[in-house]
Amino acid sequence: MRYTIDKPAPPVATFADKITSTIIKECTRFSLELPKLIIEPGREIVAQAGVAIYTIGVIKEIPGVRTYVSVDGGMGDNICPALYGEKMEAVLVNRMRARDAGKVTISGKFCESGDILIRDIIMPKIASGDHSGCRSRRSLQHTGINEL
Repeated sequence: MRYTIDKPAPPVATFADKITSTIIKECTRFSLELPKLIIEPGREIVAQAGVAIYTIGVIKEIPGVRTYVSVDGGMGDNICPALYGEKMEAVLVNRMRARDAGKVTISGKFCESGDILIRDIIMPKIASGDHSGCRSRRSLQHTGINEL
């Protein structure tokens, strides 16, 4: 499945070929009858629908360094960027067609140095009260969002 905008999903045939060729090879090796193989697609079907919607709060510009955009969520509802460096993507859901204006860092509300959802993402001009839709591979796998 496709996890981020910049990485297209591999063809399903790639996985199907790998799985079936391995099963055939190992069954032949151990003189076993080929099993009936059933694949449940699960996440492939629904994962693209999962997005956490955050409200933009304080915007802090540090000239020559970076602009921090705080949201009303963060590591409390999506710990993976802080713990595993999970790459996320974001859009302004209330202004999807707005043109990119500059680089920002989207940070959470927990005032921890690791509470960064996305570092240095190009976004349209953002204002307090805007809504950002963020998603990552891990946030799509888990359902631990506190509230939207």
